[in-house]
Amino acid sequence: ESQEELRPGANRRSPMAPHGNAFKSLLVLLLVPPACASVLVHSHQVLADCLKAGVSNIILPDDDLFEEARHVINRRSDIESRPVAIVRAETTDDVKTAVACAARSGVQVCARAGGHGFDGDAGCTDGLMVDVRGLQSFAVDEETNQTTFGAGHTLGQLYHKLDGHG
Repeated sequence: ESQEELRPGANRRSPMAPHGNAFKSLLVLLLVPPACASVLVHSHQVLADCLKAGVSNIILPDDDLFEEARHVINRRSDIESRPVAIVRAETTDDVKTAVACAARSGVQVCARAGGHGFDGDAGCTDGLMVDVRGLQSFAVDEETNQTTFGAGHTLGQLYHKLDGHG
Protein backbone atom coordinates (compact mmCIF):
# COMPACT_ATOMS: atom_id res chain seq x y z
CA GLU A 1 0.00 0.00 0.00
CA SER A 2 1.08 3.55 -0.69
CA GLN A 3 1.77 6.07 2.06
CA GLU A 4 -1.60 7.72 1.29
CA GLU A 5 -3.42 4.43 1.86
CA LEU A 6 -1.59 3.85 5.15
CA ARG A 7 -2.29 7.30 6.58
CA PRO A 8 -4.75 7.11 9.53
CA GLY A 9 -8.16 8.35 8.50
CA ALA A 10 -7.31 8.14 4.80
CA ASN A 11 -10.18 7.52 2.45
CA ARG A 12 -9.55 3.88 1.52
CA ARG A 13 -10.97 2.42 -1.66
CA SER A 14 -13.18 -0.58 -1.46
CA PRO A 15 -11.96 -3.77 -3.16
CA MET A 16 -15.10 -3.38 -5.29
CA ALA A 17 -14.18 0.19 -6.34
CA PRO A 18 -13.24 -0.76 -9.94
CA HIS A 19 -16.85 -1.86 -10.44
CA GLY A 20 -18.19 1.42 -9.01
CA ASN A 21 -21.83 2.23 -9.53
CA ALA A 22 -22.65 -1.04 -11.27
CA PHE A 23 -21.77 -2.95 -8.10
CA LYS A 24 -23.76 -0.53 -5.94
CA SER A 25 -26.77 -0.86 -8.25
CA LEU A 26 -26.57 -4.65 -8.06
CA LEU A 27 -26.45 -4.47 -4.26
CA VAL A 28 -29.52 -2.23 -4.25
CA LEU A 29 -31.38 -4.67 -6.48
CA LEU A 30 -30.43 -7.60 -4.27
CA LEU A 31 -30.86 -5.95 -0.88
CA VAL A 32 -33.75 -3.52 -1.32
CA PRO A 33 -37.16 -5.18 -1.19
CA PRO A 34 -39.31 -4.44 -4.28
CA ALA A 35 -41.79 -2.36 -2.24
CA CYS A 36 -38.95 -0.08 -1.06
CA ALA A 37 -37.55 0.24 -4.58
CA SER A 38 -40.93 1.43 -5.83
CA VAL A 39 -40.96 4.07 -3.07
CA LEU A 40 -37.56 5.34 -4.29
CA VAL A 41 -38.79 5.56 -7.87
CA HIS A 42 -41.97 7.28 -6.68
CA SER A 43 -40.07 9.87 -4.60
CA HIS A 44 -37.76 10.61 -7.54
CA GLN A 45 -40.80 11.11 -9.79
CA VAL A 46 -42.41 13.39 -7.18
CA LEU A 47 -39.17 15.39 -7.11
CA ALA A 48 -38.97 15.64 -10.91
CA ASP A 49 -42.62 16.72 -11.20
CA CYS A 50 -42.23 19.33 -8.46
CA LEU A 51 -39.05 20.74 -10.03
CA LYS A 52 -40.60 20.90 -13.50
CA ALA A 53 -43.49 22.92 -12.08
CA GLY A 54 -41.32 25.56 -10.40
CA VAL A 55 -37.74 25.65 -11.70
CA SER A 56 -36.66 26.66 -15.19
CA ASN A 57 -33.35 24.81 -15.59
CA ILE A 58 -33.46 21.13 -14.58
CA ILE A 59 -31.21 18.33 -15.78
CA LEU A 60 -32.40 14.76 -15.27
CA PRO A 61 -30.40 11.53 -15.76
CA ASP A 62 -31.94 10.89 -19.20
CA ASP A 63 -30.91 14.35 -20.48
CA ASP A 64 -27.88 14.63 -22.78
CA LEU A 65 -26.28 17.23 -20.48
CA PHE A 66 -26.50 15.09 -17.34
CA GLU A 67 -23.17 13.22 -17.58
CA GLU A 68 -21.08 16.37 -17.80
CA ALA A 69 -23.26 18.41 -15.43
CA ARG A 70 -23.02 15.87 -12.59
CA HIS A 71 -19.21 15.99 -12.44
CA VAL A 72 -17.37 18.31 -10.09
CA ILE A 73 -13.82 19.61 -10.55
CA ASN A 74 -12.37 16.79 -8.45
CA ARG A 75 -12.75 13.70 -10.67
CA ARG A 76 -11.45 11.09 -8.20
CA SER A 77 -13.25 7.85 -9.01
CA ASP A 78 -13.89 7.01 -5.36
CA ILE A 79 -16.04 10.12 -4.83
CA GLU A 80 -17.98 10.16 -8.10
CA SER A 81 -21.58 11.15 -7.50
CA ARG A 82 -24.80 10.42 -9.31
CA PRO A 83 -27.56 12.79 -8.23
CA VAL A 84 -31.18 12.02 -9.17
CA ALA A 85 -31.54 15.53 -10.61
CA ILE A 86 -29.59 18.75 -11.05
CA VAL A 87 -31.03 22.24 -10.78
CA ARG A 88 -29.03 25.04 -12.34
CA ALA A 89 -30.30 27.88 -10.18
CA GLU A 90 -30.72 31.19 -11.95
CA THR A 91 -32.42 32.95 -9.01
CA THR A 92 -32.68 32.51 -5.26
CA ASP A 93 -36.31 31.48 -5.85
CA ASP A 94 -34.98 28.53 -7.89
CA VAL A 95 -32.95 27.49 -4.84
CA LYS A 96 -35.93 27.85 -2.49
CA THR A 97 -38.17 25.83 -4.82
CA ALA A 98 -35.54 23.12 -5.30
CA VAL A 99 -35.03 22.71 -1.55
CA ALA A 100 -38.80 22.62 -0.94
CA CYS A 101 -39.26 19.98 -3.68
CA ALA A 102 -36.46 17.86 -2.23
CA ALA A 103 -37.93 18.08 1.26
CA ARG A 104 -41.38 17.17 -0.07
CA SER A 105 -40.00 14.07 -1.79
CA GLY A 106 -37.58 13.08 1.00
CA VAL A 107 -34.45 13.58 -1.09
CA GLN A 108 -31.11 14.94 0.21
CA VAL A 109 -29.89 18.29 -1.17
CA CYS A 110 -26.33 19.32 -1.88
CA ALA A 111 -25.04 22.66 -3.17
CA ARG A 112 -22.54 23.03 -5.95
CA ALA A 113 -20.81 26.37 -6.31
CA GLY A 114 -17.25 26.22 -7.63
CA GLY A 115 -17.37 22.42 -7.62
CA HIS A 116 -13.99 22.21 -5.90
CA GLY A 117 -15.02 20.26 -2.79
CA PHE A 118 -12.16 17.85 -2.04
CA ASP A 119 -14.43 15.04 -0.88
CA GLY A 120 -17.07 15.53 -3.54
CA ASP A 121 -19.53 17.31 -1.24
CA ALA A 122 -20.80 19.29 -4.23
CA GLY A 123 -22.38 16.17 -5.69
CA CYS A 124 -24.68 13.86 -3.76
CA THR A 125 -25.55 10.39 -4.95
CA ASP A 126 -29.31 9.80 -4.89
CA GLY A 127 -29.86 13.44 -3.94
CA LEU A 128 -30.64 16.73 -5.63
CA MET A 129 -27.64 18.78 -6.73
CA VAL A 130 -28.41 22.50 -6.71
CA ASP A 131 -25.83 24.22 -8.91
CA VAL A 132 -25.62 27.84 -7.78
CA ARG A 133 -22.87 28.99 -10.16
CA GLY A 134 -25.43 31.14 -11.98
CA LEU A 135 -25.98 33.27 -8.88
CA GLN A 136 -23.41 35.94 -9.76
CA SER A 137 -24.92 39.10 -8.29
CA PHE A 138 -22.32 41.53 -6.94
CA ALA A 139 -22.61 44.96 -5.35
CA VAL A 140 -20.36 47.18 -3.23
CA ASP A 141 -21.87 49.96 -1.14
CA GLU A 142 -19.17 52.62 -1.47
CA GLU A 143 -20.34 54.48 1.66
CA THR A 144 -20.23 51.49 4.02
CA ASN A 145 -17.75 49.42 2.04
CA GLN A 146 -20.16 46.51 2.48
CA THR A 147 -20.18 43.92 -0.29
CA THR A 148 -23.01 41.56 -1.17
CA PHE A 149 -22.59 38.78 -3.69
CA GLY A 150 -24.28 35.68 -5.03
CA ALA A 151 -23.40 32.21 -3.80
CA GLY A 152 -22.08 31.09 -7.18
CA HIS A 153 -18.79 32.99 -7.03
CA THR A 154 -15.47 31.27 -6.62
CA LEU A 155 -12.82 33.04 -4.54
CA GLY A 156 -10.94 33.96 -7.72
CA GLN A 157 -14.02 35.64 -9.17
CA LEU A 158 -14.53 37.59 -5.95
CA TYR A 159 -10.89 38.69 -5.80
CA HIS A 160 -11.17 39.97 -9.37
CA LYS A 161 -14.44 41.83 -8.74
CA LEU A 162 -13.23 43.28 -5.41
CA ASP A 163 -10.01 44.60 -6.95
CA GLY A 164 -10.22 48.36 -6.98
CA HIS A 165 -12.86 48.65 -4.27
CA GLY A 166 -10.35 49.16 -1.43
